[in-house]
Amino acid sequence: MIDNFSPSVKLVLQSEGKFSTDPNDPGNWTYGKVGKGDMKGTKYGISAAAWPLLDIQNLTALDAVEIYKKEYWDEIKGDDLSLGLDYFMFDFAVNSGVNRASMYLQEAVGATQDGIIGNKTLERVRQQDELNIIIDMALDRLLFMRSLSAWSTQGRGWTNRMKHVTHNAIDMWVECVDD
Repeated sequence: MIDNFSPSVKLVLQSEGKFSTDPNDPGNWTYGKVGKGDMKGTKYGISAAAWPLLDIQNLTALDAVEIYKKEYWDEIKGDDLSLGLDYFMFDFAVNSGVNRASMYLQEAVGATQDGIIGNKTLERVRQQDELNIIIDMALDRLLFMRSLSAWSTQGRGWTNRMKHVTHNAIDMWVECVDD
């Protein structure tokens, strides 16, 4: 079996590596709302809102990788997705949550949108062109980001991330198909 997690986690760490304490980012607060709870920040995409009991500032890359594997990669069934789609879904899950990423995949393949990737969703994925799934989801994900109130301040960075993620996902998929 090909190890898809390693190349994907390297790319996600590049996108998510910095420690952030932007007081206007709700993810940096333990209750997920600006000014609510403690402002612990976000590091490697691990936010105080999602992980309020973690010492975010002292989180290591290895700690993040362990969390990524169990709480994101395994939940989106990364090992069962093709190279490229797995990375796209993994980045989406870390950035916007497993449930949202899963529901967008389910919508893209015409599966029941329950936010849990199971055998029925995976079967629908296998029946379709995964390159088209990546492209469709990239557009939907960008439209979702544009709908957020922080678009005016974060939009440029989010757009650059989407370009980077989509480009890498497509390159990975093409490499897999060529083998």
